[in-house]
Amino acid sequence: MNKKVKVRAPATITDIGPGFNSFSLAVGLYNYITIEETSKPGFHVTNLNEAAKLPSDESNAILVVVRDFLIGKLKYKLKSGGIHIINDFNVPLNRGLNSLTVGVVGALIASSVFAEEEIMPEELLAMMKYYQNHPHNFAATVIGGFVISSPVDESFVSHRIDFPDNIKLTLIIPEYEISGSDSARLLSHKITMSDAIFNQSRASLLIAALCQKNFKLLNLAMEDKIHQPLLRRKIPGADEISIIAKTCDSMGITLCGSGASILIMHTHPCDAVVRRIERAYLSYKIKSRSISVEVDESGAGIV
Repeated sequence: MNKKVKVRAPATITDIGPGFNSFSLAVGLYNYITIEETSKPGFHVTNLNEAAKLPSDESNAILVVVRDFLIGKLKYKLKSGGIHIINDFNVPLNRGLNSLTVGVVGALIASSVFAEEEIMPEELLAMMKYYQNHPHNFAATVIGGFVISSPVDESFVSHRIDFPDNIKLTLIIPEYEISGSDSARLLSHKITMSDAIFNQSRASLLIAALCQKNFKLLNLAMEDKIHQPLLRRKIPGADEISIIAKTCDSMGITLCGSGASILIMHTHPCDAVVRRIERAYLSYKIKSRSISVEVDESGAGIV
């Protein structure tokens, strides 16, 4: 029987509320990476579901990572034939859920297991820096849960806090993509001291609300003056959704990462709010879908 390894990696929601480049949350929406031996020489890729948008040749990002890590770093020797990679993505690309980075995490784990080289979470976090500059984009996918990442000199630390069991999560995913280059241009700007203080205070308030389970603070604690106002300029309907968010007591609503998906943290049913947000997107002829997700507490691993 040919050797075969399959890994599941959860979506990561970043930049939650005021936690720009700091807060991330792993949720139960998954990409699957499979590496298997094949009699056909060379590296080959099959892309399924969302991954069908990726190249199917040797420029495929996941194939490049597997080849670099498995052969280049781990020095794995193919006895005969080649490697077949199956990318089965359920995390939408370019919607603020870090789908490609999630795939890279899965590729590194699958490669290490395939080569029978144990890789610890701390090592994986360090290795990911070669493939993704910003640790908040991958830390939660690696270790699961709600994670705070902070730079330390040329490195970083990532610390996980307990996420309250009674907070429910709803994602609204529009059929609207925002590219990484768009978000990079938006974020190359200067901020005022007052806005920095505002975000620092709101970020502290959000962590306090989660740790103390004071959910009445969620709406206030999700406010942001650094990241989301700029993104709203690029996402049709986002201004309207921001107004909706301000009216939702005991409920936190935020853009996911670089957009345009929306995360709702709530303790009571939020169907009416979901419909209002869906209508806001639909007024710009953007369809969307809503799904309930759980926090993924375990992070990426073998299926």
